[in-house]
Amino acid sequence: CGVSLARLLRPVAIVAVLATAATAYETIVALPAGNQSFREITFGVIATRVESSVKPGIFFEDFPNRVIYVRSLPPGGGWKDVFLSDTSRGDQTTVYFAKEGRIRLDREKRLVQLYLIDGTSHTTYLSKPEAYEGAAFNEIAITLDPATVFPPPPSKGAPEMTFAELKVAIAEARARNDPGLSYRFMVQQKLSLPMTCPILALIGLALGASSRKDGKLAGFVLGFGVIFVYYVLLWMARAFAHGGRLSPEWAPWIPNIIMGSVGLALLAWRARSADRPIRLSLPAFWQRRPAAGPGAAAVSPARTRVVLVIKVPKLNLPMPR
Repeated sequence: CGVSLARLLRPVAIVAVLATAATAYETIVALPAGNQSFREITFGVIATRVESSVKPGIFFEDFPNRVIYVRSLPPGGGWKDVFLSDTSRGDQTTVYFAKEGRIRLDREKRLVQLYLIDGTSHTTYLSKPEAYEGAAFNEIAITLDPATVFPPPPSKGAPEMTFAELKVAIAEARARNDPGLSYRFMVQQKLSLPMTCPILALIGLALGASSRKDGKLAGFVLGFGVIFVYYVLLWMARAFAHGGRLSPEWAPWIPNIIMGSVGLALLAWRARSADRPIRLSLPAFWQRRPAAGPGAAAVSPARTRVVLVIKVPKLNLPMPR
């Protein structure tokens, strides 16, 4: 319809820029921040989880070496008439009776404590059955280890690290004579992965700027195949980089270089693929000269060029459109 690919590229380029920004945010900011947020959220829900899990009249045994029993739960939170059995000290067993209790969190020190108010403690020893210690208290805090109560969050791998953490990991690897290939590869992949979006946009425009007769499913399969080829190139480059056969600084950019070249070539091919006749100008010596006659010397014939138009039939070859 006379609309050039350069004009069609404008809306596609806008989407590609937005996708590039979103991918860069995900790989550089969101993924490392999400790992840390998981730790903070896990630690922050400890009090809510424990206080809601302790039911009145039921023994709570989720804490290692500790058993909690409460008589009731006040509307304002916490526990009423608390029984706590602590067997975390080897052969020593301590039983606490308190009028009130609750969970206390110290986010700065990352501590979880069972806080008991107005009660008594009773201690016995397995190795000394005759020994007994009793005491009364107004307030007492029993510290719990969060690592023994809740499963630890996933450890930070190279994708979850920030650039600063990756640089520290690379320096530590070099200190122990380790090339740190995975960390060096990830630094460049965090930059190269967002740049895939405009490259795929070029390929998508070149393959999509045609009148397709095989429906949307074929277009989806073709697009899926392009992405599949990209990830095959990416994982091959990753394998070669981790194996020491390619530079980890250049390996993540190899799929972009290959796919970008293919995208530019397809775009140029699509821009020239319109049905146009091939025009050839014949040389002047192919032309017939008029016969000499009276007055031929006075008038010199004007030089003309004959244009030969050759119509080339369109070949229906099986190739991607």
